[in-house]
Amino acid sequence: MKIFITIFNIIIFALSPASALTEDAQRGPVASAQLPAGTKANPPWGWSDFCRRYPGECVNQTLAPENTRLTPKLWKLLNKVNRDVNASVTAITDQEHWGLPEHWDYPDDGKGDCEDFSLLKRKMLIKAGIAIENLSLAVVRDTTDNGHAVLLVRTDRGVFVLDNQTNLIKPWNQTEYRFVKQQSRTNPARWERLDIADEDSLTGY
Repeated sequence: MKIFITIFNIIIFALSPASALTEDAQRGPVASAQLPAGTKANPPWGWSDFCRRYPGECVNQTLAPENTRLTPKLWKLLNKVNRDVNASVTAITDQEHWGLPEHWDYPDDGKGDCEDFSLLKRKMLIKAGIAIENLSLAVVRDTTDNGHAVLLVRTDRGVFVLDNQTNLIKPWNQTEYRFVKQQSRTNPARWERLDIADEDSLTGY
């Protein structure tokens, strides 16, 4: 009976219609839209400074992206990483943490801003075997119209958002965010503008 249920769940995962995202990490998501590529953008200042301190994390390289297959196992991993990081890191502003208006870093002391949550999730997923070209940091305007950083995961079922403001992983086009810029898939050292009017309007980004 358990084997039958497992096979049935896998079939449902593969065939589910593109209507809504389930909150059940075991069942997996429905398909979502791919996020289009944008035009060349200036990297966020915090990212450039991070790369100066961690050059090995920001190698300038040309990649040939291929969407990773979103299996139930991968969906479970994404949910675990998102929840674990959200639970283990205390959100704190860079000004409170570092005495600086903007500072991107790994939250090794258990404290961090939104970009620090995203950097740690990215690092953990790369270590778990996810190709770097399928993991992009992105800058958005959140529901309060403030700058915010999230991690995008690109799959054959669309682009999903790992966010420190929620444990629920959503397709990018089912969030309430306005996407400003993202890392390029073909070269993670470069960034792409998604909202031209907003690119230079966010302090630190």
